[in-house]
Amino acid sequence: MTQQFKHGLLLAVFTYAVWGLFPLYFKLLAGMPADEIVVHRIIWSAFFTVVLLLAVQRLKGVRHSLCDIRLLGRLALSAMLLLANWLIFIYATLADDVLQLSLGYYINPLFNMLFGFILFKERTHRMGIIAIGLVFTGLAIQFAQVDKFPILAVLVALVFSLYGVVRKGLKVDALTGLFIETLILLIPGLIYLFCFTSQQSITAIEHSYYWLIVLVLAGPITSIPLITFSAAVTRIPYYLMGFCQYITPTMMFAFAIFLYHETWNRLDIVTFMFVWAGIICMVIGTWQANKKPINLAGK
Repeated sequence: MTQQFKHGLLLAVFTYAVWGLFPLYFKLLAGMPADEIVVHRIIWSAFFTVVLLLAVQRLKGVRHSLCDIRLLGRLALSAMLLLANWLIFIYATLADDVLQLSLGYYINPLFNMLFGFILFKERTHRMGIIAIGLVFTGLAIQFAQVDKFPILAVLVALVFSLYGVVRKGLKVDALTGLFIETLILLIPGLIYLFCFTSQQSITAIEHSYYWLIVLVLAGPITSIPLITFSAAVTRIPYYLMGFCQYITPTMMFAFAIFLYHETWNRLDIVTFMFVWAGIICMVIGTWQANKKPINLAGK
């Protein structure tokens, strides 16, 4: 096990643990529209990342990256996927659908594994195929609830997996990449802030240090795990990123059931049972695969 592999694994565990705490943070912003929260995430993330770039004297790298048209195009795509993920996540949290977010991040490793196998030629294992079948069976059960199919769960899983795919193929460091992503979103975000933000939100921010402080914290809270995610995804195989991701939905599931007391019916329980069975298969398969020498470069 190389030093790079160890660092990547630690970064992945830290990243997903922080993301698991996100519902607690966004619940603090209940009462503010999801789109306005996203705008503040963009603005304060851009501010926080530029401060970091100045601190580590990496602005030259940003200028070099801004001159690469192909790289900018890829980062624009990842920025759009990031924006979609933020909107879905915040909307679901404020709508008391943390359970759906939990389901989404449970099934996300399936997309990671499929994309890793198809796009990056990473090896998979038989237990992984069984896991895919189990999870899709669990999702199929949800079709029985026509009015409650977990569309948010499927969307958040697909969108974030595609974001990881795009970022994995980019030759840009994590901090620079995130700054350019937020920079791409910054001008539309500022236009939205000044032209479409409700007067009620503006008044609340102007007269309450609470709202201002919580919104400013969106900068480091958003940026730090994204930086560590981008750093981790270039150091370890993509399937292993999916394995570490189980930390996030497990924390969210616990919050949804025990803290927010969200309701779930028998079909929801059955679906989660299939998903958890799939996870067990993934864990067993990954453990068996790692008993043998693996190609840490993912080639």
